[in-house]
Amino acid sequence: MIMKTRQYFLYMILMSCLFTSCNAQNDDNGKPGVKQNTESIIQEIVQKDTIAFESNYMGEEPPGLIPKLFAPGIISSPNNYEFKITFTPDGKEIYFTRGTGSGKTERLIMFTKLTGSGWTKPAAVSFSKIYMDEYPSISPDAKKMFFQSNRPLPDSWNRKTASHIFNLWCVERNGDGWGEPYPINAEANKGYCINYIDNNGSIYYNNSSFSKIVRASFTNGKFSEPLELNTPVKSTECYFALDYSYVIFSSGSSSYGKLDLYVSFLENDCSWNTPINLGKNINTSESESAPVISPDGKYLFYNSHGEIYWVSVNIIEELRSKE
Repeated sequence: MIMKTRQYFLYMILMSCLFTSCNAQNDDNGKPGVKQNTESIIQEIVQKDTIAFESNYMGEEPPGLIPKLFAPGIISSPNNYEFKITFTPDGKEIYFTRGTGSGKTERLIMFTKLTGSGWTKPAAVSFSKIYMDEYPSISPDAKKMFFQSNRPLPDSWNRKTASHIFNLWCVERNGDGWGEPYPINAEANKGYCINYIDNNGSIYYNNSSFSKIVRASFTNGKFSEPLELNTPVKSTECYFALDYSYVIFSSGSSSYGKLDLYVSFLENDCSWNTPINLGKNINTSESESAPVISPDGKYLFYNSHGEIYWVSVNIIEELRSKE
């Protein structure tokens, strides 16, 4: 009960801090966006019971403050390029992107699941066979998966509203598998990389200019016009803490390599502190990206050198304690 109360309090602070204005926002074309004030956002918040986490992380020995390669030879493979891992809330299904082929440009969404006889061999999901599908994210109720893809849009789609090569897609549960993907509605399909989905079904992703994280709320069966968030994130990929108290993101600003991972903490006065580099134990001379916090809140997963690593979130808490 204490944890839920803290989460609710922090979420209300976050929602009141995130939005740059209660007035009309402009979209990437300079047109007025949807009006939304802080009070209405808070009223949307509904705390839901969490699903029990039952994963054993594929039998891997958990890491401490030093990152470890996750499931080497099974998920992280030397001949491919893996990134953007995601879990069902109970941890029994794991999804990730695998780049294969020449230049690792063929992208598939792969999965493995925990059964009575152990974890299944990773395989492509039923709908990911032909097109470039990547950046999967599972909804908190495990009923939907969001991803971006270069698959062709329906003939009825207004292509003037579409993003460049990739668009945002959704697929819903169908028994033990998945149905047929469909693009999310045009009002919200204006960006890339759905990084995060909150308990209300709102999606958080990058705007089409790759300059800001936006949020589109889900109401009456469709997503709203995206609203720009007032965070320090200016990159494609980010992830919020389970209690909404910090955001992790990738950036090339003052980094050890091409891209590094940073954390910014939410302050009591509704401001975000100056982003902090996660340090040399995490960041290298190459690129670190696609951060994800595990559903149990214990581990940070991310991509480095084309493979998926994990590390204890205590590395983030240590940075918080130094503030």
